[in-house]
Amino acid sequence: MIEIVFDEGIAANLRVIIRQCKREPEKIITYMNEKGQASDVALNDILCLQLYLDKGPINCCLDSNCRKKFIEEIYYEHYSYIDNLNRLKKIKRLANEKNAFRIWVDNLPSSLLGLYCVCNELKNCNVNIYVMDINVCVGGYGNIFSWAQVEAEIMLGLLKEAKKLTRYELNECINSWNKNINSNWNLRSYINGSIVRIHDNFFDDIILGVFCENKITTINKIIQNLSEHYLACIDDYYIIYRIRYLVKKNKLSIIKNNSNAYLTLVQKNF
Repeated sequence: MIEIVFDEGIAANLRVIIRQCKREPEKIITYMNEKGQASDVALNDILCLQLYLDKGPINCCLDSNCRKKFIEEIYYEHYSYIDNLNRLKKIKRLANEKNAFRIWVDNLPSSLLGLYCVCNELKNCNVNIYVMDINVCVGGYGNIFSWAQVEAEIMLGLLKEAKKLTRYELNECINSWNKNINSNWNLRSYINGSIVRIHDNFFDDIILGVFCENKITTINKIIQNLSEHYLACIDDYYIIYRIRYLVKKNKLSIIKNNSNAYLTLVQKNF
């Protein structure tokens, strides 16, 4: 079984599970596949596809220079788009080895689009695809929208909730992928159970609205303010990217730069 996740935080949780299982074999929890055979979580591989498919052009090839440049402009500090893209390409080779796949899907647009993308990659492969849908698996654990918020111990106990995709469901995912790649928008969000396309500058007015009178504030304070209402929609790096854009457009000014972007002081130009 190959685990597919779309966030490094989720991958880290799964690695914790595997390390724990290796130290304490009696804690290993198995689930039954369609043949009634037990599958051991400690033997699973983890494939993290942090492709940020909610951002940037996807109507061009995912490995195009225009998309690579767009994504790495946002995640410049810690991220290699090509490494993640190579993991995506690895999926077909793993499928040819007759591996089954378990995909961890939550309420982040990058995750849902990741599911659609992987299903499209595997559309001509005779493999079993299981989905860990957070909306199905994590009922009763509070206001959780991402698998990165779920403790490793809980994730381990929920493996039996994996649902095998039917051919119809697989085709629905493929159709959803095709629908989204036909769009030339650069920003997508998840609202009321579906992916919607939104304008690049959607968050700009919200960022500017954080400022009161001529108050100077840190980027961290702006992010905290936005996160209270838009936590499930956007990440810190994209907010910082848009703040830099607003500085270039002379709508914001940097009052004091800091090597830690979160501590940079900015001011609205009235």
